[in-house]
Amino acid sequence: MIKKYNAVSLVEMLITMVILGIVMILVSITLSTMIRTSIISTSRTTTREESEFILELLRKTVRNSNAEEIFLYQVSGRMYDKASERTVDSGLAGYDTPITSDQTGTEIHFRPVGYNKWVCIGFFPDSEDPERGYILKSIRQDLEVASECFNGQSSFYTINTLVLNSEDVDVNSLSMQFFNTYDSNYLITIDLEMEPVHWVANSGSIKPGYFKQTVVSTQKLTWEN
Repeated sequence: MIKKYNAVSLVEMLITMVILGIVMILVSITLSTMIRTSIISTSRTTTREESEFILELLRKTVRNSNAEEIFLYQVSGRMYDKASERTVDSGLAGYDTPITSDQTGTEIHFRPVGYNKWVCIGFFPDSEDPERGYILKSIRQDLEVASECFNGQSSFYTINTLVLNSEDVDVNSLSMQFFNTYDSNYLITIDLEMEPVHWVANSGSIKPGYFKQTVVSTQKLTWEN
């Protein structure tokens, strides 16, 4: 008896391997594209949402504050240490005198109407990487010395201070400028520039920087009436 065996020829096997290789390459390209698109979309959304949150926080609180209880400072020599989650000082300057109208500041102190605490919001560069920045918010019951609001060595710092932007978003700058108006109120312009930290290399697009500006006015006369 002669037995016959069916087998695959070498040519057929090579053709099958080539087809499978092409399919796997297409699948990997598709998955890679989907992952890159997801990272880009998530980074953009996170940056946009955090910038809107910070600006909305400033708008609401500043709008409900008296003009006499709003102070802007152009601070230098104070940075944020991510490892210790505290600010560190080196040649601190800028707290002696609040800036005047038409000047630009990086830190604002104010007390909303009916609120017995001071709110401080400021921009501080990273102590290890000056190109990165953070926006901090601190609340103090009494604020006789302006520099104490973000003093990282204070015992009240960890209780009252928090970082408004996440580690996924880098703050390039925060600048504020106020102008006197005819009715004794302040008109404050706030410029905020942020960008995502995580981005896909060679994605074919430049890492976006989000620049937003808002204008808010105090409402002294509204509250007095």
